[in-house]
Amino acid sequence: MSSSLADTPGVQAGTSTPATAKRTSAALAAAPARSTHRWWALTVLALAQFLVVLDASIVNIALPSVGSQLHLDTAALGWIITAYVLPFGGLLLLGGRLADQLGHRRMFLIGVAGFIAASTVAGLSSSGAMLLSARALQGASAALLAPACLALVTHLFAGKDRAKAFGIWGAVAGIGSAAGVLLGGVLTAAFGWQAVFFVNVPVGLVVIAVIPYLVTRDLRRTPERLDIAGAATVTAGITAVVAALSQSAQRGWVHPVTLGLAAAAANRARPRRPLI
Repeated sequence: MSSSLADTPGVQAGTSTPATAKRTSAALAAAPARSTHRWWALTVLALAQFLVVLDASIVNIALPSVGSQLHLDTAALGWIITAYVLPFGGLLLLGGRLADQLGHRRMFLIGVAGFIAASTVAGLSSSGAMLLSARALQGASAALLAPACLALVTHLFAGKDRAKAFGIWGAVAGIGSAAGVLLGGVLTAAFGWQAVFFVNVPVGLVVIAVIPYLVTRDLRRTPERLDIAGAATVTAGITAVVAALSQSAQRGWVHPVTLGLAAAAANRARPRRPLI
């Protein structure tokens, strides 16, 4: 208790005035609330991360129904997965840098809003092109919210609490990956393939509504200007790596398409201001 009083602004050892006592009481009364808010914020942030991981696998069971209704062949169905993973992996570093510059909470909320919009369009899709475009927007939005989300967790916790928060974070990510297949099967059987996308909407709306009250400050790390050309080359390089890994599963490592993507990834220019 003594250390808390010493750390309270305006409180010095051996001094006591009515105004000081009033500020001290207010600070001590607010401390438990702030502590409670941190864990509630972690719950909501982990829920958003759960959606990001979930959407990489939740569509797997729904693919036959999607192909039947939208008249897509096997190759096109594979792109429903790739269209999400490709922009997510390619834009992840850029999303982190933008969050550092523009504000972690702001980029998190933008990412969640984009994710909701993309999920809505995906559920309403009447053609393969519309669905693939929505999945690409989902992946790009996830690349904005995921690094900002992790940065918010880092700012909210310190010491042993941070280690505990990261443990919860990792557990939620693992559960999301495993739950995707199960939840996708249940939703598809009960409501149709569109439900695997619509399920993101109410959850995302809750996240957007609650986070501004739980995370009241928006922090930035990097005042330095973004190197647009460098960011573009890094993003293109990472996207090529993700695309090469994706194509290797379908075509093999020695296929010209895979080799060309790998060469493109290795041949990117070095940016003046690296993203990391």
